[in-house]
Amino acid sequence: MAMNSSSNSRAAERSRSPNREKRSEAVPTERREGKATFSVPSGHLAGHYDAVYLSTDLESDDIVAIKALAPKLRGVPLFIVVGEGNVDGKCKMAAEMCAFYGIDEYATIVDGHRSEEKFPVGALSAFCGSTNSKATILQGDASKESEAFLRRYTAPLAIILKPPHELLGASAEVLGRTAAAAYGSFNFLRMRQDMPKFFGPLSADQAAQHQDAFISSFRRFYLIERWMNVGSYGVLNANQPFWKHIERDTGLMHVVHHWNLASVVRVSSRITQMVDELNRACEVPDGCTEASSNAEAFVEVAKIVKGAEPSLAILQEIANLHGMQVCLADPVVAAVLADEKGELVGPFERVGTVKNSSTTRAEFTAQKGASVAVLDAQGKTQELMQATLAVLTQMIA
Repeated sequence: MAMNSSSNSRAAERSRSPNREKRSEAVPTERREGKATFSVPSGHLAGHYDAVYLSTDLESDDIVAIKALAPKLRGVPLFIVVGEGNVDGKCKMAAEMCAFYGIDEYATIVDGHRSEEKFPVGALSAFCGSTNSKATILQGDASKESEAFLRRYTAPLAIILKPPHELLGASAEVLGRTAAAAYGSFNFLRMRQDMPKFFGPLSADQAAQHQDAFISSFRRFYLIERWMNVGSYGVLNANQPFWKHIERDTGLMHVVHHWNLASVVRVSSRITQMVDELNRACEVPDGCTEASSNAEAFVEVAKIVKGAEPSLAILQEIANLHGMQVCLADPVVAAVLADEKGELVGPFERVGTVKNSSTTRAEFTAQKGASVAVLDAQGKTQELMQATLAVLTQMIA
């Protein structure tokens, strides 16, 4: 489904955040243009890009990805949209993070679309020791600033690590010369859920069609769907040799610590719900004194416990690892952009078309010469994870 110009206008207008961060006096406002290019060595997006657009919610896996990409980002014009979450201060955190990783000189940051998701306030101070950031923080409308940035360059690359609300209203001309690599999964599910805020009333099927049109609008698009590659239990953790590269990074570990504490609180609420459901299932009616068997109650108990197993597994894993873990999601995006030897994209990249549905997982159809690529384990999840870790290690070591 094509996005018409009136929809684009409404999208840009409605994506304004009501709680913009004030510009910090310590952050310079003049625009500086880097001259370096961002190079993708292999795969569907192989080539040289004269600017990078980065959207992030600054969760711990985002920061692992940014840390890994930092050497390639230095000297490149960089535009960062910081979105999601319910707290102020994330633009300042992003500016300090850029200084921490040495990518602040040509970085511009804008506050994007907010959400009701709780962001751990303690994580905001992760990079506060980097007080001399050269990054510029803008107060402007994130959608308009996003389009303006992409329009200034001939061959920009968009790295999308959060729901891409700010690009939903971008013109076909701008997206048509922009290549993109994106983590889909939850991010694109949230994007579809929020589309009525931008385009007016939409059915779930119409939102899925909008997503298809959005993806196909880009010159080239690399879609990382977690279920196709590392699976829902793919993590970076303290049991892996790679973890030493995370553990020695004090800023990143600060975020990891606070994010996992917040995850415990968030997941615990689901356990509370399970307890309430079990109490209702096992409740004996008032006035019942006869000892009778109710086998059907245990059918309901089994159903409730089964539904809570994923939450219990998350809590158990966080507890066992003492919070030393990060979701292996956005780092996979970073890996496909820096695979020097082709050891990841070579065996697992597939080019074709993607059709989304409101009721099932996206349907991928291989098609030579198509504009979309995915990373598909095709039953070899462990091999794909090992290749991903090998590429990330080369990037960070």
